[in-house]
Amino acid sequence: MDNVILFPGTAGVRPIRETAPGKTTLVAALDTAATAWRDLRSAETMVCQGRMVIQDLTEDLAVRHVEEVTREHIKAMVSKWKEQGYSASTIRKRLIVLKTMGCDTAGITSGVKKAPKWWLNDDHRSRLLTWLRTPVPEGTSLAATRPELADHIEWTHFTGLRIEETLRVKWSGVSFSRGPEVGPPSPFGMDLFVPGTKTEGSQATIPLSGEAGGLLLRRWFAAGCPKGDSKVFPERYDNLQRLWKLCRDHLGLTKSTTCTLKAIRRSAARYLHYDRAMPLDLTRQYLRHSNIQTTMEYLRLTGGASTEEMRRFL
Repeated sequence: MDNVILFPGTAGVRPIRETAPGKTTLVAALDTAATAWRDLRSAETMVCQGRMVIQDLTEDLAVRHVEEVTREHIKAMVSKWKEQGYSASTIRKRLIVLKTMGCDTAGITSGVKKAPKWWLNDDHRSRLLTWLRTPVPEGTSLAATRPELADHIEWTHFTGLRIEETLRVKWSGVSFSRGPEVGPPSPFGMDLFVPGTKTEGSQATIPLSGEAGGLLLRRWFAAGCPKGDSKVFPERYDNLQRLWKLCRDHLGLTKSTTCTLKAIRRSAARYLHYDRAMPLDLTRQYLRHSNIQTTMEYLRLTGGASTEEMRRFL
């Protein structure tokens, strides 16, 4: 009879069969972990983090089996991720991945100290969009991902969607202001069903600004006017994360632990509240914050209102 290994926290999940006596490959362990996460909205994100963990273990430490992963290996990986500027949240996710795969992570933490939180100001946004949309030589690493990430940055700035939510948005969830069969759709008056990832309450249908609607229509026409359940943003999460590391380098923020894709969402609060003059509680509702203090913290981080912005309301 084949030996099997059951990992903690995976009750009811199929066991991993060993590929060699006493050994289970990291890939097989991740497959089983993915089964354990299948009902989580963050499942795709966790699997992508797992792929990157496996890549680091195999390329840096020549480790290919769960039983070969030591606590020293994990500590070395955490140190590397900190040096590369990964946030505490990302490192915690990777430690959860390793634990679910059957590795001993007890007592190992991200060890990332709190730092001033970064947000996507107008200068950074302009520099990144210009850089990402500048043509690069054929064969350049992640060349096809560059325009995708540029769209993702603008989309998050306009809508405030979380990265996992954006990657789950489907064309079937888009309500055009005018049916394509009647005439050309307008970027104004569009609605979007948001497949929330954080809580059940984060699922909602939200109206889109003209800027967000225009970006959506551009992608719709470029994709051949798709319908149904095809994704609006089909790029893989791990490709976006790899390219974001290069974006941090471009901004001179290589070691910043708070300059993350997730943090772009903070700029949406400023765009909605100050640029679009949306009242504070409506901004909270649009961003699907359960507590208005979170929305106010986003606005505080982005520097508050300028004198000219205040003057608009006087």
